[in-house]
Amino acid sequence: MLLLRLLPAAFLACTAYGLPGLGAPFGDHAMLQAGRPAPVWGTASPGEHVTVTFAGQVLGSTAGDDGRWVVTLAPLERSSAGADLAVRGPAGAGAASHDVVVGDIWLFAGSQLPGDLGRSGETAKAGAPAPDPLLREYEASPQTGGPPRASPPAPWVAEPGPGRGNLGRIALAFARDIRARVGTPVGIILCSAGQHPIEAWMSPAALAGSSGHPWEAGGMPSGSGAPATLFDALIEPLLPISVRGVAWDGGEADLGRAAGYSARFRGLIRAWRAHLGDPDLPFLWTQLGNAPGGGPGCAMLRQAQGDALALPGTGQAVTLDLGDETRLSGDDAREIGRRLALLARARAYAMTVDDTGPVYSGAAPEGRSMRVRFNTGGEGLTAAGRPLQAFEVAGADRVFHPATAAIEGDTVIVRSKAVASPLAVRYAWRDSSPANLYSGAGLPAAPFRSDDW
Repeated sequence: MLLLRLLPAAFLACTAYGLPGLGAPFGDHAMLQAGRPAPVWGTASPGEHVTVTFAGQVLGSTAGDDGRWVVTLAPLERSSAGADLAVRGPAGAGAASHDVVVGDIWLFAGSQLPGDLGRSGETAKAGAPAPDPLLREYEASPQTGGPPRASPPAPWVAEPGPGRGNLGRIALAFARDIRARVGTPVGIILCSAGQHPIEAWMSPAALAGSSGHPWEAGGMPSGSGAPATLFDALIEPLLPISVRGVAWDGGEADLGRAAGYSARFRGLIRAWRAHLGDPDLPFLWTQLGNAPGGGPGCAMLRQAQGDALALPGTGQAVTLDLGDETRLSGDDAREIGRRLALLARARAYAMTVDDTGPVYSGAAPEGRSMRVRFNTGGEGLTAAGRPLQAFEVAGADRVFHPATAAIEGDTVIVRSKAVASPLAVRYAWRDSSPANLYSGAGLPAAPFRSDDW
């Protein structure tokens, strides 16, 4: 692919390898995944035998022609007591990382956009959370081909520093919630980039298996947005790491390209689960939020994202009521993190929580009105103290008109003076909508439509 990958292996070996070393995600203060086999890898001279030790386990491996070795630790119990993770060669020389703990690792990947998200304001507040030594983050650095790095791995940090973008702030809020509710050490691996089409995050295997043509209605992505570029640069270098789940944020760069997004997104989920070694790995995402001025196609893109809920172990955090796709306040980002954590608590930790808002289950005409039904999980419906907004109805002419709406139990009655005999209803089916239908637990309903027009 790149020139470095085409150079003779012997030349690369003598320029890139030295003493046995640990791979990039295994620096000081690293976290290993609890409760499942935990691969660890690194570099050594081709053919060199290495010994890896951690928490009483001793495993051996031999570096391949590319200088890479891999061992797989037996499932580890959660532990907040730091220990050394070490690799040694036959003569005893090697490397060690200190204060390595065992907990739950969540991979956060996708768009890292700037916004009103610096931590300086938060840390100045009285009572702001103190840094938590068992909440750790590793920010993946892009790799552009060539052999595994022989330089020392980067250390993990206890919570990120100031100046984080939205994905980092969301991940931090998520991790704090899981730490408080589950009690386990929590590690975040942050794989972030700007706005890129989904193909850039798909592996070659995912691209080959996707039934949706990757380049329709939007031109062929190139440069950093070309197929598999971000997967190759950020995700592939982490493999075969073990994690507890994935949280994804994306879609902004695919507006106007919703026709094939549904198949591509589901293909990405299946492929990442396979690459991460768990076909049932919890996979969560934030649905595309309000995008004022973002062009057409937001509603269709949100629907395409929601289609992936057909896959088991998935969850979607609705964000229509929180900022927009170009700017989130600190409070907005923390709320998104909380909503993702609710999904994780239900899907990854088998906790009984209200984790989704009202789910549309059907609609039928009643005279001049439409009655819309929802699954509410027993929490009922609320409009957050305001008249319901963002509903529309249409009749036989298929022209949608703004409608009034009122809650009746677990249903909503929708009508418009402009539509005498309504046949279809839509909610929040616009690029930007003042949507305010919530469950009694305060979680928003996702956009929906009863028609397929």
